[in-house]
Amino acid sequence: MTMLGLGFVYKSFINYYWSFYTNPVMGAFLRKYNAQAKHDAFDIKDPKRDYFYIDTSEYMNYSNKSLGDHYHVSHGPQPEGEAADSSYLIEVDKFLRGEPNHLKEHPKFLNYPYEFMDKSFPTADAVREMMSKKE
Repeated sequence: MTMLGLGFVYKSFINYYWSFYTNPVMGAFLRKYNAQAKHDAFDIKDPKRDYFYIDTSEYMNYSNKSLGDHYHVSHGPQPEGEAADSSYLIEVDKFLRGEPNHLKEHPKFLNYPYEFMDKSFPTADAVREMMSKKE
């Protein structure tokens, strides 16, 4: 008990001693921001955290009919991700297996015109030919 008592007295003495140095700084800090102090935590508004707002006005405002033929795969409140793209992913799977599919007719299919360029690492013969070519 003596050790605990001495520890408390020692701690109290150190806090009392250092309060002379820190009191003016802490007092100035608290006076400076006194107008921004709030007693209720719900009164604090931080504009940097406004992006956390989630609009729940349309929450679960759908039915099995509006989800389409694959509504049974969506167990969350809003169909998104794999549940919303399941019909497209089925067509892609059929395409990759070489089965008959309707991938190009699917509304989510994007037909970008592109030109294939071979960007593979050149062979030693191709490098030799390019380096020794005379123009």
